[in-house]
Amino acid sequence: MICSPFRRAQRTAAPTLTKFPTVPSEIWSVQEFTYLAPARCVGTSAEQRRSWVDAYWDASNPTLVDGPGAESFAAFIGRVRTALDCFRLLHGASDVTVAMFGHGQFLQAMRWLILNGIEVIDADAMRSFRIVDQHCPIRNADGFVATFDGRSWTVEQKYTALNNYRFR
Repeated sequence: MICSPFRRAQRTAAPTLTKFPTVPSEIWSVQEFTYLAPARCVGTSAEQRRSWVDAYWDASNPTLVDGPGAESFAAFIGRVRTALDCFRLLHGASDVTVAMFGHGQFLQAMRWLILNGIEVIDADAMRSFRIVDQHCPIRNADGFVATFDGRSWTVEQKYTALNNYRFR
């Protein structure tokens, strides 16, 4: 079992870890995408942050870092690709099933990369991700099944609306 370093994801994973105490578990960097600088968001509401969120995504600059504690979209996708690479290595060691307790945008990015085969992270890719994330979000306690056959990934489609949002 893989879990985010964020406490709320670990609390979500706790009952599963309790039910399967002999299953190995690890903390991986599968946490949320923090694209707004956390310090400037303290004490603000979602409504107050709306213009900042819109400005970030409207810029479609994959290397933009909003400030300390934030990451660029390119760095975020780098974390997602690292996780996928680690899953590939786990698959190479044995036929293994992994449950991951992470966050919606991280899971969304995994699914988006697998389904769309995105290689280059540019403004078009960033816009593509944003459209998919807004139209077919992965909500709390949702997920999907991804399978690696040794050569490529497939995703079990649980969300039929996602089929309408393939880009590039």
